[in-house]
Amino acid sequence: MKEEPKGIKEYLDYCLETYYEKILEKHGFKLENQLMSGMAALYSFKNDRLRIDLVNDRGLIETRIASIYSNESYCDLDLLNVLIILKKEGKVSLDKQTLSTIPIKRLSLRDIAELLNLNMELIRELFSKENFLQTNKFLNVIGERRAEILFRKWIKKK
Repeated sequence: MKEEPKGIKEYLDYCLETYYEKILEKHGFKLENQLMSGMAALYSFKNDRLRIDLVNDRGLIETRIASIYSNESYCDLDLLNVLIILKKEGKVSLDKQTLSTIPIKRLSLRDIAELLNLNMELIRELFSKENFLQTNKFLNVIGERRAEILFRKWIKKK
């Protein structure tokens, strides 16, 4: 494996090549846009149903995903991971009891690449024209629950 480069664009290129390139190619994503500005760099990819952005903002890499039907309402992949876990377990309720049993953790780039690779068909279904509105609602509920958990932990530490 190559040494991690120092520049913003170079580091994003390194992460793209190391974690995402083969997955994006495998699932028919094409480069749609690239933007380099100051301390930030962005690559936007698109296939027939999804958009994926890779962003390097001052050295922090963020991966965002959206339905092509959603006016670019991108979702947090940490929240998408929880929704995928729930779907695979056959849980359709998003009550506090159900959500309290699912870990909401920060995913590494390797974890995100694996999530995309292993679950692309389910992700495509979740973000289909018929399902993306419901998916966004579920992701909002999961996000609110994560905020409650984080806020409660933050309050306890003070």
